[in-house]
Amino acid sequence: MLSFSLLTFAGIAIADRIVYQNEEVACSKSKLLTRIDITDEMSFSMDIQVNKIPVGHSNYWESIFHCGASNYPRLPSIFMHPDADNEGRAFQGFWMTIDGDKNVASPVVHSGETHRLEVTYTQSSLVYKMNGEVFYNNQQYKGHKTPSNQPCYAGNPWYNSAKAVIHNLVIRDLSSGSLEERLNAKIAQNKRELDKKIAANTGKFDNAIARIDALERKMKNVGKAASSAQSVGAMPEDSFNGYELADANKNLLVYCLVIFNIGTILGCISCLYWNQKAPAKGYKSVIPQYEDEDVKEALA
Repeated sequence: MLSFSLLTFAGIAIADRIVYQNEEVACSKSKLLTRIDITDEMSFSMDIQVNKIPVGHSNYWESIFHCGASNYPRLPSIFMHPDADNEGRAFQGFWMTIDGDKNVASPVVHSGETHRLEVTYTQSSLVYKMNGEVFYNNQQYKGHKTPSNQPCYAGNPWYNSAKAVIHNLVIRDLSSGSLEERLNAKIAQNKRELDKKIAANTGKFDNAIARIDALERKMKNVGKAASSAQSVGAMPEDSFNGYELADANKNLLVYCLVIFNIGTILGCISCLYWNQKAPAKGYKSVIPQYEDEDVKEALA
């Protein structure tokens, strides 16, 4: 597995992990199992042992599993109805409900049976499987909210609990998806951002070079003027003009100031260049290493 430091370097944290598991738990009302953070991509898998089909009126439901701080949101929620064993009825099988999508009935179930149920969702897809077979696949799922610290129950507080036992419950955070694909995507994104910065600084360098060229031309003109002033200063003593000598000194002073300005501009360009290089170096600096089990949250 890639180390945490490498993924952090790329802006990705390890999140493809088991956040909760339970080998066996009997459903009962308000049976709190754990609290989890809902992420963009998650999976829930369990074996549900049906001990008894509910008995009641047409609007009677019993809760098997539920994640969410109240009756809604349901992320997800699994129920059974008195018609769970009546094949062809609207409420047959396990009744699957999740925020952002319609309710879905699984294939029919009967008392004494155990069925493997899997729920996998992202922000754009929702898939239900029973006993390894897909019975619902929505690749245009509208997405869900991602609240933190959400309770998960084996029998929620708002309905009577089902006469069922949950085995091999595993909740996974899949938000890291394919680490290789996301790593490559992050590297490509960083490269595009770096290219933009280089392009922006190239324009600044071009402007600075243009200014230097202009100053060089001005410097040459000043040099010619200074040479001319020196020639005038070499005139015979009886034709010496103090004002012409003063003008020559002024031109020499301007010449020195131009040279000083060029040095200042070159210094600024150097600072700008090394400021742009510094983040890249910092990016490669040593990042503290952590063990995977110490990693709790991801980046972005």
